[in-house]
Amino acid sequence: MINSLKILVNSCPSGHNSFIVDDCSFSSDICLAHAYFHFIEFSKSKPEPISPWPSTLASNASYELTKAIICNIKTVNVYAAVALITAGDISADIANGWTFNAGRVVDANITSEANNGGLLRIVTSAAHGLTTNDLVMVTNANNAGHNGPTKVTRIDATTFDCQNINYVAGAGASAALVVNPTYLQAGALAAGIYVASMNVSWSAGNTKNIKFELKKELTDFDQSSAELTTTGTGRNNLASRANISIAVGDRLWLQCQNKTDATEVTITDFNVSLNKI
Repeated sequence: MINSLKILVNSCPSGHNSFIVDDCSFSSDICLAHAYFHFIEFSKSKPEPISPWPSTLASNASYELTKAIICNIKTVNVYAAVALITAGDISADIANGWTFNAGRVVDANITSEANNGGLLRIVTSAAHGLTTNDLVMVTNANNAGHNGPTKVTRIDATTFDCQNINYVAGAGASAALVVNPTYLQAGALAAGIYVASMNVSWSAGNTKNIKFELKKELTDFDQSSAELTTTGTGRNNLASRANISIAVGDRLWLQCQNKTDATEVTITDFNVSLNKI
């Protein structure tokens, strides 16, 4: 507790007032005009408002799709990751302090599934281009227990282990699909609470129960989920908005699920945005 407080006003080289504060944690001159506080300098000249935050502070990010893509639905009631199919289809709109990853289909028909010390090992039909700790979504695996999101451990150019998928059964040749999702990844200044919003236009045929949901790393962001049962073959729209806590390094991405059958879902346009509170 501070028993006494003494403030001396001096002038700093920039021309702003500086302050010396005794009996607190500050031990040297502090130019409040250069600190991240709301501050207006009052002098003989016209008051000059000082920007409260540096321009590099992460505050928002978004990405969008303006061309139709399919979601690669393979199995009823199993999420598929939304990812880039053709170059340029999905693009970053704003990435202030965030990194945008366009995503891609890593392998549409892998060579095999195997057991490696209790973890699922996948051998791809061509070079996978993944590095350790990359995110992928596996669907259409030989065993339903092998479907899901996981970080990977790169073994070689055509082999990786799934850090978060335990091997169950069904080793051998496989038609599993591996997708690296489109995501936004939080940079060094991006930690905080955000309003996460998504807006999706899509079609999937008549009487299909379709669900979209954001995912943070490997965890479903349930508060962002939105679903609809179609009543025709035309375009449908879903939207959601919810607060989310983001840590440095977190990756946020969109996933889609057909809860009726394995009919494909075609997205005509969408956007995902994050705005810091």
